[in-house]
Amino acid sequence: MEGELINRKISKIEKMIIGVEKYPNPILSPEWEEFEDKYSSLRNSGGIYQKEKESIILLVTVRHKKDNKSRLHVAKSQDGYNFKLEEEPFIDLNADSLLGVEDPRISKIKDEYYITFTSFKEMYETGNTTRIGLVKTKDFKTYTDRQIILDHYSNNKNCVIFKIPSYEGFYIIHRPFIKNSKEKAAAYIARTIDFKNWEDLGVFLKPRKRMWDSARVGINTPPIRISRNRLFMLYHGADEQNTYRLGGIIIDENNPKNVIWRSKEPIITPELKWETSGGSSGAEVPNVVFTCNLIPLTNNEFLTYHSGADKYLGRALIRIKK
Repeated sequence: MEGELINRKISKIEKMIIGVEKYPNPILSPEWEEFEDKYSSLRNSGGIYQKEKESIILLVTVRHKKDNKSRLHVAKSQDGYNFKLEEEPFIDLNADSLLGVEDPRISKIKDEYYITFTSFKEMYETGNTTRIGLVKTKDFKTYTDRQIILDHYSNNKNCVIFKIPSYEGFYIIHRPFIKNSKEKAAAYIARTIDFKNWEDLGVFLKPRKRMWDSARVGINTPPIRISRNRLFMLYHGADEQNTYRLGGIIIDENNPKNVIWRSKEPIITPELKWETSGGSSGAEVPNVVFTCNLIPLTNNEFLTYHSGADKYLGRALIRIKK
């Protein structure tokens, strides 16, 4: 199927059809000549569309060959296919992320972009190695207020931030690892006024037995409004063979914990060579598709730039028809 657009119907539930048109080749690859001596992977990226500049900005997880650690780099495109990757990291390592930063999600709130990301650090006394970082930016040139949030969990990742009209603070969906919990493979939801004091609202999304998301789940993208009080999000699910796929949910804006709809079948699944085995140089993790962005083009048409085999970055167009 490589060399051709993949366009197929995913699901038809309650008169709603979701389809995906997948671009067959990576739009960023560590095997390109300009990158092959510097980077071993270009993957999991946050993304936004800047209307005033008519450009797409991706915040790409880039693993550097010099120390095998990931940093977050800005990449920009005018046409949505050809991206210019900035050489200097936008978010680099610091004392709270000595082992790397990756998997950013970007939420626009008023005139600022809130960026959450996974921050890795060895902390031998507490065993806390995977935490959630947060920064704010207006221009993707500089950022402010870098901090660690939800640090009362021993390990945490897969965090998205959003607001709803009826609450003055922020809602957070995340995936903590809770020892001795039956729901340790689930996504959780919480809310906060100041990112210091938290109200835990419990489990948000659980794995489903004997399905493609049976082993663990996590939320991938901040919610996008598709109709009145209805918000659409992408999430990932893994099975017992560690195959990662992407599905969708719709939540109630008035009650974000209420999942109104969840896709029975995955929307994006690993099928191309660069998604399954990693192409000529092998996969970092085979049979994985993953994303951290959902960019609206219209009320029912979205772009997502998804990773394949934890190494490459591709592009897919998602359409929702009612």
